[in-house]
This record gives sequence, structure tokens and C-alpha cells, in this order.
Amino acid sequence: MLQLIKRAGLIALTFAVWGCSNADDSDFAMEDLQPDGPYFLDAELFGFANNNTQPLQYFVDLDSLTPGGQNQALISELQPGLTELYSVFNSDTPQLDNSAATQERIQQLSASFGGNYGTVSYLGLGFGFFVEGLQSEAASMQFQQLLEAGQELEFGSAPGQVEIGYYKNAVGAESTEDRGLVSLAESNSDGFFRVVRAQQVITPDNQPGYQLRIEFACTLYQQLGGAAAARVEGQAAIFLPQP
Repeated sequence: MLQLIKRAGLIALTFAVWGCSNADDSDFAMEDLQPDGPYFLDAELFGFANNNTQPLQYFVDLDSLTPGGQNQALISELQPGLTELYSVFNSDTPQLDNSAATQERIQQLSASFGGNYGTVSYLGLGFGFFVEGLQSEAASMQFQQLLEAGQELEFGSAPGQVEIGYYKNAVGAESTEDRGLVSLAESNSDGFFRVVRAQQVITPDNQPGYQLRIEFACTLYQQLGGAAAARVEGQAAIFLPQP
């Protein structure tokens, strides 16, 4: 069952993520792992510093008891007049512990991304869509424009733009100054973010939103320092709540 979490300025919906082998949609370009549920992420993250490739494959149903991971879709008012809608995929233990294995993984990430990755409490690939205001007419209009099939959105953090991030802090963290690796305006020179199709849906908890099918590729930069650190490319079907 879908879980709905509410707090000031933030609405979070948590889905279960799992691997399975049955598909009824020929558009899913997957050969070895096929999504049975309507939401998935199939991507590769390539670190520039040591030529490390990390596959990111998550598949989603709407049963929060299914083990394997999470997909969180959120609405967050970053500041007056600027709202972010984003959908993030992570492992089913997104809050990282202090074990030796976890610390070794973080050190490997630091090497992959060309420097100290800093304090890490979470790892997940996400997509942020920016609109004006929270639950305003302008936000609703901009949201509808973001859903137009076939269009390519610009990377950035202004209304009407999109961000791809490999986040190192928990989704919904108050600080957005150092999320980890993110797309910047520079990502437009060698990347793209394409909306393939959008379908209006209602979750089991009666949350209105859209199933958004996307394709993407771009360079990710260290949010602090601005150095090019990795390249991500892939496809996904994500849920976005209606603002």
C-alpha cells in the first residue's frame, strides 16, 4: 500500500522497488530485467576520475511491503515562488550506516567522482522539476507544459527547467546547497532530457499525479565546486504528484 507522508512544505509518497520478469509494454527497452509495475529506472552512472560504471536498475510496484528499494515522489516549496516536484529512486536501506563496507563504498564513490564526496547519509538518483509557487495557478500551468510529450527540457533550477541528481543527502533534507552530483546549466551543452509520454493516474491513496516516461543523458557536476564528475544516461518511468 502506498504510504503518504506529510510535513511542512513537503509531501512524500513512498513506493516499493523490486526486480521482476514480466512486461506487457513493448516500449520498455529491457532485455534481462523487465518491469512488471508501471515505474522503473534503468540507467548507468559513469565516474570520470577512475572510469567506473555503476548500473542503476530499480523497478516499482505500489506495494510498500515489497522488499528491494523505494521510489519517493515529493512536492517541496524551496522558497516563496519556487516549488520543486521530484521523484527519487534509492536502495531499500537509503539511510547509510557506519559499517566498514559502507565506508569503503563511499571512498570508492569519492574516487569515482574525483574528490571527497563528503558526508553521505543516502544515495539515490532523482529528477527534479521546477515550477512557480505551491498549488498556484501558475504552477499548475507550468506543470502541464512540462508534461508535453516529445519535448526536451532544459537543465537548471528555474521554473520550467529540470534537474538530474545523484543525491548524497536524504530526500527532503532542508539544505539543498550540497545535494551531491547534479546537472547544471552546463549540462545542456552535451545532454538532453526528453519527455516521451505522460499519463494521468491516481494512486491507491487517492493522490492525483502523472506517470511520466522519460529518456535522459547529461554530465553531472559536484554541486560544491562545480567540477564535472560523472555522466548519467538511461530511461525511466516515474510518478510525479499533481501540484
